[in-house]
Amino acid sequence: MIPGPTIDLTIYDDERALLDGLRRQDPDACACLVKRFAALIYARAFRITGDHDEAESVLQTTII
Repeated sequence: MIPGPTIDLTIYDDERALLDGLRRQDPDACACLVKRFAALIYARAFRITGDHDEAESVLQTTII
């Protein structure tokens, strides 16, 4: 689990609702997107690169 503020992921019922929130530029949607997918992206990047710093860079680039 990635440390940080507690974010209620139930604000958006599903990914479609999350995307709608992102399109409305809802700041909560952005936080939910990062919280929901950051660990998955990081894990995949680490498996590919084998390097924690590189995986963190991939995560940041992907989220941006």
